[in-house]
Amino acid sequence: NVDLTTMGVCGCVTPVDTDHDGTPDCNDGCPFDPNSTAPGVCGCGVPANTPLCLVHRYSFNDTSTLIADSITIPNVSPKNGMGSTAAVVPAGGKLTLAGGATSGTVTGQWVTLPAGTISSLGPSATFEAWVAWTSPLTSMWQRIFDFGNSDSGTAGTPGNGVTYLFLTPFGGSSVVRAAISLAGGGGSEDVCNATGQLPNNATTPTFVHLAVVVDDANLQMTLYVNGVPNGNVATLRAHNILSQIQDTNNWLGRSQYQADQLFVGIYDEFRIYSKALSPAQIAADFANGPDVVEIGRASCRERV
Repeated sequence: NVDLTTMGVCGCVTPVDTDHDGTPDCNDGCPFDPNSTAPGVCGCGVPANTPLCLVHRYSFNDTSTLIADSITIPNVSPKNGMGSTAAVVPAGGKLTLAGGATSGTVTGQWVTLPAGTISSLGPSATFEAWVAWTSPLTSMWQRIFDFGNSDSGTAGTPGNGVTYLFLTPFGGSSVVRAAISLAGGGGSEDVCNATGQLPNNATTPTFVHLAVVVDDANLQMTLYVNGVPNGNVATLRAHNILSQIQDTNNWLGRSQYQADQLFVGIYDEFRIYSKALSPAQIAADFANGPDVVEIGRASCRERV
């Protein structure tokens, strides 16, 4: 039997309204923002005058296991991270993770970011990292980042991935891969495959600039390596995928899948923007390096 009183844009189910604004999530462009049902210039809940729509920045200048977010936006940031063990402490403006175990371990090294870090931003975002990968090539499916949830039933615990967005330095087809899914792996993923894996010299680490751009307006996801698009452009199968990710497990260096190995390498900078950056902006960030944020004209920069 079908209760016709619950039918409408959400189908034959009782609509969910997470932000209690009177608009069901399935028809709400900002399901976690009670003040808006459509994203603005900088997505949902982020002031339009936010420089570059940069909402989270981790520069690893910390001296403890608290990994500070240097951006301050009311109700959005900072979202400080936390190292998984006492050994996860940056040094010299960089964070080194040792890896050496699977993601299912409880004693390995990674950084946990707060739940809801990306799902609350709106439909589009850009994820940017300067990293050096120092792992043997036999170690596939490590994660530079992984935001989402697993089927373990316990927040903070890997199992098998359910909803997620991840970036790996060496995944399927033995290349850098970005993938997004609302129903686990395989055919449910929208995937960007680069043309190769990252350099993996442990003796002389090579830092690489990586960016993943989720462009909801054009239903595309693009992977950039050192300032230019690399590999295929993924076609997103639906709008508003980012807002539907159940991001209770937000990790740098750890996977939603318990069998995947922890990341072995070095982070210099990690940023999240609440919009799809343009190719010119990505190229400028690569040219400027991890210590410079463009906040206006080329002559007006913030060096931190």
